[in-house]
Amino acid sequence: MLRVAVNCLQAAVTDQIVAVLRRDPDFLVLTGRIVGKPELVILEVDEGDPDQVLSDIRRVAEEAPSAEVFVTASRSDPSLILEVFRCGAKEFLPQPVEDYVLEQALLRFRQRVVRSEEHTSELQSLAYLVCRLLLEK
Repeated sequence: MLRVAVNCLQAAVTDQIVAVLRRDPDFLVLTGRIVGKPELVILEVDEGDPDQVLSDIRRVAEEAPSAEVFVTASRSDPSLILEVFRCGAKEFLPQPVEDYVLEQALLRFRQRVVRSEEHTSELQSLAYLVCRLLLEK
C-alpha cells in the first residue's frame, strides 16, 4: 500500500484529489498535517505566499527523501513551475485538476516506485553475492 499525503488549501481541490486516489485500493490517503513518511505528497500553492510551497517541498525532501512531491496551483506561472521542479517536485497539476491528468501522473508515480523497488532488490541480491564470495575466501 502506498501512502499519499494530500495537503491542499482548498477543500474542493482536496476532495477531488482524494476521490481519484480512493478509486485505487493501492493508495492509502492521508490528509491534513503530514505524519510519518508517505511515498507521495501532494501540495497546493498558496497564491498569497507561493514561496511557501517551495519550502514545503524542501522540507519533504529532508524529512522523507524517498517521497515524491506533486504540486497543484490555480495559475500556471512558468517561473513558479520551474522553481517547483528545481526544488524536486515530480509533477505539476494545473487547476482545475482533471481526473485523467491526475490518474496519468499517479500511473507514472507507480511506475517509478516499481522501478525503484526492482533496483533495490537487484542491489540487495548483488550485496548478498558479494558477501557470500567474501565469506568463501
